[in-house]
Order: sequence, then C-alpha cells, then structure tokens
Amino acid sequence: MLLVYLTLIDEEQQKEKFELLYEKYRKPMFYAANRILNDTYLAEDAVHQAFINIIKYLDRIDDVGCHKTRTLIVIIVENISISLYRQRKRYNTVDYDDYEFNLYSDEETEAVVFEKLGTDIILKNIRELPEADSRILSLRYIAELSDKEIAALLGLTHSAVRKRLERARKKLAERIGRT
Repeated sequence: MLLVYLTLIDEEQQKEKFELLYEKYRKPMFYAANRILNDTYLAEDAVHQAFINIIKYLDRIDDVGCHKTRTLIVIIVENISISLYRQRKRYNTVDYDDYEFNLYSDEETEAVVFEKLGTDIILKNIRELPEADSRILSLRYIAELSDKEIAALLGLTHSAVRKRLERARKKLAERIGRT
C-alpha cells in the first residue's frame, strides 16, 4: 500500500518523510480508528483515507517524531473514523449559527494568555476537555492549523469551526479559572 501513496507524491524528500510517517504511525492510526469504529475493515479504510489526507499536509510537517505531528495524524484519523461511523449509523449533524465571540479583551490576545499561564498548564487542561473540544483546540494550537484548514480537515464550514473554537475556548477558560 505504501507504493500507492508514494506515487501520489512528486518530491523525493517528501516521499522519504511520508515513508517515515507511514512506518511510525500506521499501527497507532489503526488502533485509534478501530477504537472508534470497532470494525477492522472500516478502520483500515479510515487509515487509508487519513494517509491520503496527510499527503496534503506534508509540507507543514517538519519533524516526524514531534508531538505536533502525532497530534495532527491522530486527529485526522479520528475525524475520518467518526465520519465513517456517522455514515454507518446515518447520524446527522447540526450546523452551528454564524456567530463570533472573542473570549479575550483587545489587549489580551491568545498568545499573551498562553505566555502568562504556561504552555504545560494549558495543554494539560486541553487534554482534559471533552474529546470534540480537545480535538479542535489541538488542531488550532498544537498542530497550528488555520480555521480554514481545520474546516477543510473536519468537513465543516468556516463559521462552524469558529463557533466550536469559541465554545472550546470558553470551556478551557472556565477550566483554567478553576485550577
């Protein structure tokens, strides 16, 4: 299967990077997909689709072994798995209203909040949030994807991503306020 993926990549350096990603993350991706789907064949389909999506993000991956890369890859396969699960169960999603809310004052940006509180505390609290909130915040702040990239990855509208980020930030702020 690796040869099929490599035919989709033009640059030799990108091919080498993809080979490393494939060897390092193939099994954890399958495990994550199978955990959601409870179906070996669907999990294999999810991993296949995830690797095809990963090819689109190869230029954004600098270090194959870093936590950002692992987070991005796991989130990609989990989201594909959830989509397959929903298709199988014919589960319909609800669109969010187009509403934007800024949790921080004009003087206090997200970067300032991260700097004040410390990245470790924030990451610990992100991991303890519900899965959907943790996933979207991880894509935004750990994988450092833009709202548009997150929307494309999750199959959502740009406004839905902004709304989910808003809600997740609010939950994170409440959680950090309690600690």
